[in-house]
Amino acid sequence: MPSPILIVSSFLHFLFHFPRTSLLCFEIVSLKMTSAQSADAQARLNVHLREIVTFFETSGIQQHSIDLLNSFIDKHLTMDFLNLAEGYGGCMAFIDHDELVAKLFKTYTQLIDGYIIERKILNKRIRLLKEDKKTDPEVLARQENLLIDVDNKKAVAMMSMARLRAMNSISFSKFKDPKFNAYGEYKKAVIQQRANKTIKK
Repeated sequence: MPSPILIVSSFLHFLFHFPRTSLLCFEIVSLKMTSAQSADAQARLNVHLREIVTFFETSGIQQHSIDLLNSFIDKHLTMDFLNLAEGYGGCMAFIDHDELVAKLFKTYTQLIDGYIIERKILNKRIRLLKEDKKTDPEVLARQENLLIDVDNKKAVAMMSMARLRAMNSISFSKFKDPKFNAYGEYKKAVIQQRANKTIKK
């Protein structure tokens, strides 16, 4: 077995004499690692989606409504799933709305994490294609269009997450009090969230 010194020496020799090839190899390895992260993010997202389905099952909603949610998961229609789940919450008074909002907020957070990783993959892929003089312009254009599509989806998801963050900061039970100052309570929640972020930094 070669000694560690010999392995390092050979690697440095390769980097020195073939810098462009070395950079390309690094980009390819990095792309594969990021793709693995994307798969992990998708798996985590599916867990959150299934948890929402379980929440509705235990809440006692009709089976055809559950089947529709499951069909969206199977077809990878995540936004359709989330919009429908939130719609269920708006027309079913008997469910725990605080729990539903919390689950939706976590799911949107995971969805956006996935978009961020997907964006990194596309950026790396586009950079590699641009560096290759033999790249078909149509292939490059498709990847650039995919990047635009991901950015648009991420923007929509960010707006929904911001709204759910506000909803998640105030319990629905407080609205039963006619004297409840929702705006004042929300401002307090925002200040607390900012304080928590400052402490983490």
